[in-house]
Amino acid sequence: EGAAAQTGARFDRGAMEQTLAALGNRVFLMNNVHDHAPTIFQTRWAMSYLRGPLSRDQIQKLMEPRRQELSQAGSQNTADVDPVSSTHAIAPALAESSRPIVPNDIAERFWLPSKPPLAGRTLVYHPGLLATVSCHYVRVSADLDTWVDRSLVYQLERKLANDVWLAAREMPPGVLELSGQPEDGYGFSELPGEMLNSKQYKSWEKDLADHLYRRVPAKLFQCDEIKKTSQLGQSELDARLSWGHEIRELRDAEKEKLRAKYAGKLDSLESKIRTAQQRLDRERAQYDQQKWNTVLNVGQTLLGLLVGNKVRSRSATAGRSLGRAAQERSDTRLANDQLEELMNERYKLEHECDEEVNALGERYRPESLTLEAIEVPCRKGDVKVNLLALLWIPYEVDASGIASPLVALAK
Repeated sequence: EGAAAQTGARFDRGAMEQTLAALGNRVFLMNNVHDHAPTIFQTRWAMSYLRGPLSRDQIQKLMEPRRQELSQAGSQNTADVDPVSSTHAIAPALAESSRPIVPNDIAERFWLPSKPPLAGRTLVYHPGLLATVSCHYVRVSADLDTWVDRSLVYQLERKLANDVWLAAREMPPGVLELSGQPEDGYGFSELPGEMLNSKQYKSWEKDLADHLYRRVPAKLFQCDEIKKTSQLGQSELDARLSWGHEIRELRDAEKEKLRAKYAGKLDSLESKIRTAQQRLDRERAQYDQQKWNTVLNVGQTLLGLLVGNKVRSRSATAGRSLGRAAQERSDTRLANDQLEELMNERYKLEHECDEEVNALGERYRPESLTLEAIEVPCRKGDVKVNLLALLWIPYEVDASGIASPLVALAK
């Protein structure tokens, strides 16, 4: 609230309380003065004793024996080793230099580099496949009926994969920047004959629809407790946080049912407690009255002893008064014990109710809900292949023959 006041932003206390109430384990709310609104983020437990990625110096050290072998083999034929020839020996797939002639009915796209190459590196286009498709996902019970655009990239390895789409990667939106023409200064890798066959592309297109239907479903999260299904594209965490309002409503409703169940038992106990309290008050009053009667009778008996009047009769009366007083005292103790027993029973019942209410609070928390991951396949007949093209991926190759992509390839 203070941060909002300093920046002049509007602070919604109710919305902030709802957001904080829905936060789970390792989920945090961060206020960044450079953002327009607070940010929710989640951390994960991570402990690793492994070394990080190898540096370029470490890679060169690792490849040093291989370079020496190549140098010794090359010195037998020529005194001057060509760095490009050394590169080709390690990466034979990058052996071509001229652009292959592609049939007109095969679309061709060039992936624009997302980072500049290092000085002295050889620039090469490596072949692959690009497919941009629209998939239709429908599930009435989940209120799902939507189209999703997807981009798949297959990168050729040493040989063409038997199932290119199984080996393909789905690219996040905005990663692919394409051109119809190559960049200057690039050579071209060797292209398999299948990638120059128009009929092969039609076969790949047919396989693509089957692959999307079988292996690229829409993933949703379903919670039977609150009868909710996540929106397409929501992560499990996002789904849990988005259901905070429904969770609180369900929790409050269950608490009301629980309190109503215990209310009848507590009302019955309260009635018994009132009756027991009235009996105790009555027994105490009778006991107090009997004590005074006993005192009077004993006093009269003692006085009779002094004056000698009716001593035997008064002694008997005093004895009976003492007996009745003892009985009244016993009745008072019994009434008090019964009242204490009812009070303890009420305490246990209230404690049991409070424990069940607290258990409901723990049960109906976003992180405590049981979510079922469901997969909805796309409609096979509704798959639209917007583009299926031969894709050229830019690489740079260093002197040791190690090729590095100049684009961000999704894992």
